[in-house]
Amino acid sequence: MDNSLNTVLLATYGSEATEFAAHTAIRLANSADCELHLVYVERLPRYPAYAPISARHLEWELHECAERAGLEKLWELDRNVRIAGGTVA
Repeated sequence: MDNSLNTVLLATYGSEATEFAAHTAIRLANSADCELHLVYVERLPRYPAYAPISARHLEWELHECAERAGLEKLWELDRNVRIAGGTVA
């Protein structure tokens, strides 16, 4: 059985500890010569269940907006990790 480390996953949601976690993940991935993968989790806005049917189309737009915001934050995380010396798979 091979117990060697081959992947490090940095998952974040933008907390204050993100920078520390990123530097730790970079050091671990670089020292173990393994791949570094990134995941960013964006909270979806809560839409009231009692909203009129005519306004429910807004829920999709809110989710699309949250997805775009999360993707932009993931790209920013990717850029920051690369600047700090990490190699993102």
